[in-house]
Amino acid sequence: MKQIEESGKVNAINYIRDKYGFTPEITSVEICKDGPDGDPFPSANGDVRVTMNHESKTFTVKISGENPVEISGEKPEEEGRDDYQYDQITQDAKEYFEMLLGCDIYDFYLEYKEKEISDSVYSYEEKNLIHQLYEAGSFEDFLKNYPANIRIDDCINKDLTTLPEDNPDAETFFQTYSKNYRMKAILISYKSEEDYKNGREHTYGRGGVMDFDIWKDGLYICSYRVFKDGKSKGSRFLQQEYDGIIFSYEDTIRQNLVLGESVSLSTKGEEGRNKLTLLGDEWEWMDLKETKGKPLSKVYSVRTNQSGEIAVYIPVDKLKQYQGTSVYIQHFYEDKWWQYEPNLYKTTDKKYTLFVYHGVDNGSFDFGIFK
Repeated sequence: MKQIEESGKVNAINYIRDKYGFTPEITSVEICKDGPDGDPFPSANGDVRVTMNHESKTFTVKISGENPVEISGEKPEEEGRDDYQYDQITQDAKEYFEMLLGCDIYDFYLEYKEKEISDSVYSYEEKNLIHQLYEAGSFEDFLKNYPANIRIDDCINKDLTTLPEDNPDAETFFQTYSKNYRMKAILISYKSEEDYKNGREHTYGRGGVMDFDIWKDGLYICSYRVFKDGKSKGSRFLQQEYDGIIFSYEDTIRQNLVLGESVSLSTKGEEGRNKLTLLGDEWEWMDLKETKGKPLSKVYSVRTNQSGEIAVYIPVDKLKQYQGTSVYIQHFYEDKWWQYEPNLYKTTDKKYTLFVYHGVDNGSFDFGIFK
C-alpha cells in the first residue's frame, strides 16, 4: 500500500508536468480499492486518486500507483485522468448554450466522463476526470467524445414545451447529441430569480437523473424540458388555489414525447381540460382506524380524471390556525379505501408545508389536517 501511494505521487506529478507544463503540490492521496458490496476489506486495485494544488486551484488526478510511469512526452494523457480544466470547460459550455438558447443562463451544471465508463451510479466517482487536453473553443467536439449530463436553469418564466417551434436549432442540437453521443440534459425555466431561490432542489441532472422529484418545485418553475436517448419531453406546471392552499401539477395536455422529430399540441380548450375540481367537506373522512377521529380542518378533496403527481402547499399559518402537526391522505384504489400519512416538507422561505400525492393510477384524493 505504501509503495502504491509513493509511486502514485511520482506518476501524478510527472503526468501533470508533462500535460500542462507546471509542477503541482500534493495535498492528499487516496488508494483506490475494489470489492463486492459490503466487503469490509476491499483490495487495492493499483490506482490512486491524488488531490493536488496549483496557484490556489485544487484538482484531482487518477493514475496508476503500481510502478513509476515513464512519461514519454508524446501522449502523456494516456497515463492518467484529471479534472484540472473543469472550470474552463464549464465556462465554455455555459457561453455556448447561452448563444444557442438566446438567453442568459442563471445557473449551470455540467458533468462528463470517458466514453468507456459505464452509466452505472457506481462509476460516479469517475465524473469530470479525462485524459485529453481540452482546447478552448472546441466544446461541440468535446461533447462528441465525452458523454455529459447537463442542467441549464434560467429565470425568465419561459414555456419550454414550445421549444421545437421557438428554437428548432436548439431542439435539434439537444436531440442529436442525446441520441448520438449519450448526452443527457434538462432545461428548467423558473418564474423569477426569487422563485429560483425558493426552490428546494437544484441538483437535477446530477448523476444522469434528470427530473425526479421536480414536482416539489412546481410552484416556482414555469416549465422544463428533458433530452435523453434522442427523445425529448416538455412539461409545464399549473397551479390552482382553494381556501388559501395551492395545488401544483404538471400540464399533461402540453406534455409531449418526441421521437426524432418535434410534435406540437394545440392549446385550444386546454384550460378547462387541465383544471382540478377542488372541494371542501363534500366527502366524509372514512373511519379506517388510521387516524384518531375526524380532521381538525375541512376534508379537502381533489377530483381529476388524470394521473400524476399533485403537490399541495399548505400555508404554515393555516396549520397554526388548526394547531395541526400532521396531514393524512385518503383515496380509493383497487376497490378499497386507503389512508396514510405522507412525508411533509417545508419550502425554503418557510411559508408553506408541502406534501406530494403520487396519483399513478388516478389523481383524485382527499386530505385533512390532524394533530
